[in-house]
Amino acid sequence: MKATIGDAIGINGGSDEIDLLTRRVETLNKRMITLVNETIQSGGDMESNEDEFKDISEQIEQLNRRIAAIQDSLANDMSRQERLEQIQKVIEQREQNSDQYDDSIVRQMIECIKVHSDGKLTIIFGGGYEIEESLK
Repeated sequence: MKATIGDAIGINGGSDEIDLLTRRVETLNKRMITLVNETIQSGGDMESNEDEFKDISEQIEQLNRRIAAIQDSLANDMSRQERLEQIQKVIEQREQNSDQYDDSIVRQMIECIKVHSDGKLTIIFGGGYEIEESLK
């Protein structure tokens, strides 16, 4: 079986971590509701548990930020994976037609061609490599 780019970047691991963090947020939300109900049933005021409410809220906020960061990372990884797959398909297609001229390859390789009045051409490739040729 061929390994995929997704295997290399651990997409499933990120998804598992999101599930774990989501369950932790749900547990904290349930704890918050239980604390509110206990306070109401005991006739106490909410200010007596303010520190615990604040602590739970901060934990939930941190977990939600972590979930969002993982989701952003996964989205970036997926777009990179899709781009790499597109590149691999293009390479495979080009390998099949390697003995034929392909204008699109030339256009991708050459950044600029300068024509000078003295009959010289300066060909500038994508990496900054330059060649000068004379027209005869």
